[in-house]
Amino acid sequence: MNQLTLREYYKAFKVQTALKLTLAGIICILINNIFHFDLGYFSALFSFLILVLFHGEALKVGSQALLGCVISGSVTLVITYLLIESRVPYILVMAVWIFFVVALLIKYFLAMLVSGVAATMIMYNSIYSSVTYSTTLFENYTLQLLIAVIVSSVIDGLILPHRSRGSFELTLRTVYEELAELFNSYTQERVDDRKDHRSISTSLLTFSNLVTYINRMQREEKNRDFPI
Repeated sequence: MNQLTLREYYKAFKVQTALKLTLAGIICILINNIFHFDLGYFSALFSFLILVLFHGEALKVGSQALLGCVISGSVTLVITYLLIESRVPYILVMAVWIFFVVALLIKYFLAMLVSGVAATMIMYNSIYSSVTYSTTLFENYTLQLLIAVIVSSVIDGLILPHRSRGSFELTLRTVYEELAELFNSYTQERVDDRKDHRSISTSLLTFSNLVTYINRMQREEKNRDFPI
């Protein structure tokens, strides 16, 4: 396992993420062009969201989002078919339903986002267009999310898998060792002017920010692998 500085690790992470996004976008475009699906741009958008925000957890998060979208959209269509003729009750019931969806899925960002959008999209188009159009729109929307989940999961788990926790911990240990050597050198030297004082303060602030960042990541950790 190679030792990397934090800067090298971050640079490698950026390059890997850029490759994933490019590959996901091209694959989504090709799939939609071959099969002539509607709303083809949504699959690329969903893939980007999954790969950027949930690095290493594409299948898990994507499955949650897909399940939430199907349930939210299906219930919304049932409400729509039952109450669309009575606009005021329909709007009130839909407001309560959308609030419930968002509140229930607040811990799962992507699921909350796509489910809330699906419900709102169906409601809007049912009022200003037709229920039939809303149904077709929801089917296409869900299909694009399914494509995104499959593409992002394959890329994230097989083609360009994320770095292991051990690799990231080794990088952090290397950073701490370098900072420890830097601070030790400060104790061995006399600080003769204000410039040296400012240099030490800047280094201490950088170290403090790094520690805060790592502690926050560990608190938010939900499985054995870091999100980055």
